[in-house]
Amino acid sequence: MSTKIVTIKQAAEQYVAHLKELGKNERTIVTYARHLDLAIAHFGEDKDIAKVLAVHVAAFFKSDAVNKLIREPKKEGEPRAERPRSPHTIAQTKRVFRA
Repeated sequence: MSTKIVTIKQAAEQYVAHLKELGKNERTIVTYARHLDLAIAHFGEDKDIAKVLAVHVAAFFKSDAVNKLIREPKKEGEPRAERPRSPHTIAQTKRVFRA
């Protein structure tokens, strides 16, 4: 008996497609996709979503990907620009991921 594995990337793509089917605003869809991309980058696109446990989600919510805005330097030799994300953005990422 085989079970079908759904990766985190597949689940995110299916969710974004569902939002489109519901007729959600394009800006909402883009925003949700951007937040889901953070999770895909954190867990890896091939991660079986069934194996993502609460402890993994908690670690994701504490990660720099969620809590810091990191921009690569525009010129070689300059440091990366790093600053905390706004509480609103952090809360939004958590809401999107829990949906």
